[in-house]
Amino acid sequence: MTIQQMLLGAGGKTDPKYIDDYWSTSHYEGDGQSNRTINNGIDFSSGKGMVFIVASTGEHDPYIFSTEAKNSNGSSKSLRATFSSGYSTSNSFCTLTSTGMTINDNNVVNQNGSRYLAHFFKAEKGFFDIVTYTGNETQRTISHGLGTNIGQMWIKRTDNSHAWTVYHKDAVTGNGHWMNLSNSNALQNSGNSDWYLSGFTSSTFGLGDHSSINGNNKEYIAFIWSDGSDASWGEDKDEAIIKCGTYTGNGSSNRDSPLTVNVGFEPSFCLYKAPDAGGDWMMQNTINRWGGQDDGIEDRFNRINKYSNTNQGAVGSRHYSWIYNSGIKVFSNLNQNNQKYVYMAIRRMGQKPITTAAEAYASVTASSASISNNPKGSFAVPTGMTDKNRTVDLMFEKRHNSSNDWKWGSRLIHGREMPTNKDDGWSTDTGFDFSSNFGFGTGYNQYHIGNMFPRAYGYLDIQAYNGVHYAQTISHDLGVVPDMIWFKNNASTNMLCAIPILSSTPSWNATLNIGTRDGSDNLNKSRYDMQSHGWATSDPTATEVTLRGSTNANQYKWTNAPWNDGQQMYLWKQVDGVMKIGVYDGSGYPTKYINCGFSNGCAFILVKRYNGGGGGEVDWWIGNTEQGWNSNNSDLMRLNRNNTMDGASRVVNNYNAGFAVKGDLNYSGSKWFYMAVARP
Repeated sequence: MTIQQMLLGAGGKTDPKYIDDYWSTSHYEGDGQSNRTINNGIDFSSGKGMVFIVASTGEHDPYIFSTEAKNSNGSSKSLRATFSSGYSTSNSFCTLTSTGMTINDNNVVNQNGSRYLAHFFKAEKGFFDIVTYTGNETQRTISHGLGTNIGQMWIKRTDNSHAWTVYHKDAVTGNGHWMNLSNSNALQNSGNSDWYLSGFTSSTFGLGDHSSINGNNKEYIAFIWSDGSDASWGEDKDEAIIKCGTYTGNGSSNRDSPLTVNVGFEPSFCLYKAPDAGGDWMMQNTINRWGGQDDGIEDRFNRINKYSNTNQGAVGSRHYSWIYNSGIKVFSNLNQNNQKYVYMAIRRMGQKPITTAAEAYASVTASSASISNNPKGSFAVPTGMTDKNRTVDLMFEKRHNSSNDWKWGSRLIHGREMPTNKDDGWSTDTGFDFSSNFGFGTGYNQYHIGNMFPRAYGYLDIQAYNGVHYAQTISHDLGVVPDMIWFKNNASTNMLCAIPILSSTPSWNATLNIGTRDGSDNLNKSRYDMQSHGWATSDPTATEVTLRGSTNANQYKWTNAPWNDGQQMYLWKQVDGVMKIGVYDGSGYPTKYINCGFSNGCAFILVKRYNGGGGGEVDWWIGNTEQGWNSNNSDLMRLNRNNTMDGASRVVNNYNAGFAVKGDLNYSGSKWFYMAVARP
């Protein structure tokens, strides 16, 4: 045995690190109550961390609370991001906990009816650190724990008043340069020795001999973010989770030709500043409508943005940016010609693999129509998801007691949805709203039942892209070779479902359609046989999907109108004991048991016949526990039809290892596809 092998066997091997354990954004509505918990699975009981809370409605100043300064009762002392004052020890606004935070009744963090965005940062090498120090007005270095060079740093005097001093690696090039987090001023050049730039390394930062951030016997706190050079995160320990960088605007304000800023990952948060010109610090995050490019959405459902240096509520605009698989596409206000911008981008959550059924899926009945405002939402996201820092990234719902259409959509394109029972394209629906991680949608009543799924490594990924008339390769973040991919474009075509296991020799050309029941072989054939649809030029990999041109998966509409070729793909992977994709042959016997490897039955099931032999129903039958699906009654709906709930007994949910089928879902000679998610 080699020395290296012995070291690994003795504990030298490190576990993967995931962004989900160190970063989160929570968008919540104040209720005016004390001791309210906001849980997201971020553990502040050990190590250092902070939360930066900004209001998205009303005129409330942003506040910062950290683990490094506490009141006698354990709550955090507060710093106001728009003021130069030091710590406020009065009023126990916020307490960081082992699961997130607890807040009290006040307008700072929990005024009844106001809405707040809480950004949580936990210290970890390669991401974030907090350092406190006492100044001495002598040039020196201070140690930090990033293990990388610093990308951005905020310093605040805490025992008295002084400006919020900001360092960014691509803005501060002289010892007297600094920016102020609390105002919109351009980069300052004090002419003093504020910094000692030669002292900036992967383990230290340098302070000059001036009183600005190193006053003699004055107390300071520094919030420090990595430059993003640590790419050891994620399941395969090869991903970065933060990037501090710069770009120069090219002046484009045209949605069709934005400036592409490659940060190396799909972000969930970005903070921007133009250091050489006056302008606000602008924040965007995916919890509050920041999404991807899609068919004119900027015109119809405004993204919400926030200025971190003011007490102004969130602002909506169609001229800022959208996200894509590897970064940001900016235009107009964030793309002034020859203007330099610096940014800090953080990777979206979803690096951490799914381990439990409760975080993989939830079916929820909408609350009464009186609850119509996000972030409460009509569909309350269960704590099994929110406590694990999972966000609802795919949602489809239907009213079960009337002939309403299904609605299907994703967080990536907030405010857009499409029906699965038709071949319609995407349509605007401001009620189909992902503006929170605690609730979804507005205006739905108790007759609507929603199905919720998170994006997560090795489980589900969603990508938005534009269709073209030639072959193209789309990158994805599933991290493994998918077992199934569903595609939907903005043309009048069904959702295409590529499922290799349908073929006797697994092939990605084996497809089914969800949508219109009758139509052409390639586009609208949801109740007929499996098809061979040549949408791919090669098999998908763990990182890419290559598409042929002008197919259901890569449709291009020949017209001069812009924004008409938007596409989405949903990539699925089975997770042992949690989600199963499979097939079965009908036996004709009274009951057939399908073993999915579960231990407590199913929370969700989708069943579809895919051959022309045998007999039985040919629709996409969907069941979940919220519909009342149990051992006595199927209570199923059909994903490709707008029918009301059907109580005929077809699928039985009393088999702990999976589910059982009978009757016309078990005809001899028929072949069936299924997708099942375990019950928690």
